[in-house]
Amino acid sequence: MSTRAKIGIVNADKTVTSIHLWRDGYPEHAGQILTTKYKTAEQIEELMSKGNLVDIAGTTNLCNYEEDSTAETHPSLEHFFSIRAHDVDYIYFFDNGWHFIALNN
Repeated sequence: MSTRAKIGIVNADKTVTSIHLWRDGYPEHAGQILTTKYKTAEQIEELMSKGNLVDIAGTTNLCNYEEDSTAETHPSLEHFFSIRAHDVDYIYFFDNGWHFIALNN
């Protein structure tokens, strides 16, 4: 069974850009990669530039992306939290540093 996650970044205008991660979304894998390899808004924006992730890696050229997907924009952090699509197990968001929430599905 896949451990799915939602990854978002809070933008300067307080909107949130997000993508889904389909596999290995648990903190010991995805959380560690996000916090050690994607430390700046520019790096996170590059990670999200090709849309949803099937698998995440330490560099964007090693990531496996879902075909024909794009990042989603939410009007607020509250809206980002309220959308529970794809039965995600974890929510990661960057707002002056990484934060994560474990969900009980």
